[in-house]
Amino acid sequence: MNAEEIQHLEQAFTDGYRNAADKLGFMRLMGIPMELNVEGQPPSKMIEVKMAQVFTVGQAGPGFGSTELVYHPLPGKMVTDKCALEFVFVHAKGLQTLSLAELIAIRDGLDPKEAAHDHAHAHGHDHHHHDHPH
Repeated sequence: MNAEEIQHLEQAFTDGYRNAADKLGFMRLMGIPMELNVEGQPPSKMIEVKMAQVFTVGQAGPGFGSTELVYHPLPGKMVTDKCALEFVFVHAKGLQTLSLAELIAIRDGLDPKEAAHDHAHAHGHDHHHHDHPH
């Protein structure tokens, strides 16, 4: 899946999940696993679905020939918003946060690292896709 397809899937999931009277039933219908048994990792169980509205209000990058950041606030018409979606799993060693793309990759037996790479670039935000200690 490319970044645009993932973004559309996340939006569709978010819209449906918010409106679903039966959240667990909705996730089952969508094929979202509640438990993960990935080789080389402890078995884990989903404990949270996190959704947050994210507004992009500016852009920043390194200046030409400088270590200073160049910052450009966006005019009101260019401010964008999207829903950030994360699934939190718990296992014997701590917590693991996955994106929808990573979760689909694991479910389908693909490499979740590829999905994480695409996800991070598609959304322009950085959250950690690895184990967090208690």
